[in-house]
Amino acid sequence: MKSDVARAYFWALLDNATSLVEDAALLAERSPARAQALLILAYEELGKADWVHEAFWKSWQSGRSAALVVEPLSTGARHHGAKYLSGRDAVGVLYDLPIWVTFDELEPLPPESRPGGVSGDFRVETAAIRDRVAASANDAKQRGFYVDVTRDGHIRTPRDLEVYDLDEHRGHIAAGIVYLIGADQELVTRRWTSVEPADEIRLRADAHARYDDF
Repeated sequence: MKSDVARAYFWALLDNATSLVEDAALLAERSPARAQALLILAYEELGKADWVHEAFWKSWQSGRSAALVVEPLSTGARHHGAKYLSGRDAVGVLYDLPIWVTFDELEPLPPESRPGGVSGDFRVETAAIRDRVAASANDAKQRGFYVDVTRDGHIRTPRDLEVYDLDEHRGHIAAGIVYLIGADQELVTRRWTSVEPADEIRLRADAHARYDDF
């Protein structure tokens, strides 16, 4: 992927993630499970944007135009769990959203394995827990859109799905979008000849971001 194409793709992904947040806000009251599914999709788009940014920010900063391979896009673009976890990790600079896994479900870290000086109940996400988080998010996304029937004949519809606090969920992903735009502006200092949509996307996302998340 060439540098200028990657730059346009980065903004298109953030624009789409923000649009998904906006659509989720419109559906929150009438169709909460579908709204939640859109927020999960927004995390996936943010995850792809973070992959692109990680691969290209130095080229964008220096003005290099050489094409680069965004390896995660090659290996994980069709893997919904990988995209979701990438978006979740990108938002990881904010407080942890207790969705799909609670603090009590995390793996306790023995005192001898903790960083120096850390005390108290210190827990970490193992690879198995991350896989479970990704699977739970993907299941909630699918259940927000589809009707299915279980092997024992129980019909499941989006109306049956338990939904996490949509205001907090929406505020978290929106804050993550704002954060990534801010990080880009801190890292990428060269001037672009074309007008970029950073301010417009940030304002739209900021309308939904919860400031407690920053």
